[in-house]
Amino acid sequence: MGFVRDSQKQFIYEFYLRSTINELLVFSNVDVTKHWYKTKKKNIDIYKFFESNEILHITIGPEGQWLNIDEY
Repeated sequence: MGFVRDSQKQFIYEFYLRSTINELLVFSNVDVTKHWYKTKKKNIDIYKFFESNEILHITIGPEGQWLNIDEY
């Protein structure tokens, strides 16, 4: 998992346009790595993790198939 600080969200849009990655990409203004490593589960559902902690985030599907913005 990586962390990108992008207040203008220009990098997110660029990733969306040019995404050829087969993985899910999650962008947030919060660095969640500390919380991520505290979890004891090996197979963590990224969606549930961000939703349960009510963290604003943007997700891009594999190969740029979809773009979701979740605000709480």
